[in-house]
Amino acid sequence: MRRAAGILVVNIFNLRYSAGHGVHASVLCLLAWLAFAVAASAGVVGFDAFSYPDGVINGRNGGAGWGRAGGVTAWSGGASLPSVSGNVLYTGSSYGAVRIYGGDETGSAFQSAGIAFIKVTLSMGSTVPASAGISSLDYGTERVYFGRLTNNTFGISEPGYGQALTALTPAPNTRYTLIAVLDFTNEKLSLFINPTNSDYYNVSNGSTSAGLTKSFQTWWNWSTRVRLLSTGSAANVGWDNLTVATSPADVGLQPGGYVHAGGVAILDQNSEEITLRGVSLGSWLWPELWMMGAPNLSAYTAPMTSSGSTPPCRTC
Repeated sequence: MRRAAGILVVNIFNLRYSAGHGVHASVLCLLAWLAFAVAASAGVVGFDAFSYPDGVINGRNGGAGWGRAGGVTAWSGGASLPSVSGNVLYTGSSYGAVRIYGGDETGSAFQSAGIAFIKVTLSMGSTVPASAGISSLDYGTERVYFGRLTNNTFGISEPGYGQALTALTPAPNTRYTLIAVLDFTNEKLSLFINPTNSDYYNVSNGSTSAGLTKSFQTWWNWSTRVRLLSTGSAANVGWDNLTVATSPADVGLQPGGYVHAGGVAILDQNSEEITLRGVSLGSWLWPELWMMGAPNLSAYTAPMTSSGSTPPCRTC
């Protein structure tokens, strides 16, 4: 399918100013918009670098955000785990760290529409647990899980609605960056593992460069809390730099794929051909001779007469 994209090209190199000829204010506004307009960030729901004194995470309420609706929330966890050591959160023995998106859990929930992006750094210890990952909780019920599954590979699990699996098996003493996407608008789940600067997520249609995707049963599913959890021996997985956000840019993803070449064609992020069309505004409608049908130039370039007047126009 061929698609057309419009481009507005303004020639800023022909800017001129002379007595009685100012640049029109609307043109300056257009230039300013083109130069400085950026997509507004939808904002970060919550961020935590776990910069706490060593000890259990239960009751800690630092970081930024975590008040999407209502007051700021605090972490909940066990009496000994999860715990913080050296500004890293450690989990194990099936104890998870849970945080609600806002003091009003219902008001802060993701439901029916909208997209939740959850990014975190996961560091495996010397022993890889049977499971370690991010859970999206609907109040106290796990609805979606992103991480290492019991078959040993990374994947997405939606209890009651199946799994999607990668071919990547997490290794001991290895760090991974995970981005989990719960797209209520496009009914899609996605998992990025160690994303790059070129990875993207298109919020309008759910197209993505994620290595793993799965259909999402959104009709009964809310997301009100995030949980970081690992099974196995105590303190076997480290977590850092958790971000919950509502836009791809807030977790380091591009908002859409790059336009790229495919032979002699120009392709969009879905590898469909596009045609670029544009218009040049020249010197913002400043009258130039070629616009007047190329008149006799000598009539305009002749020197002044001795009387101080210009010669008569020979083309009038």
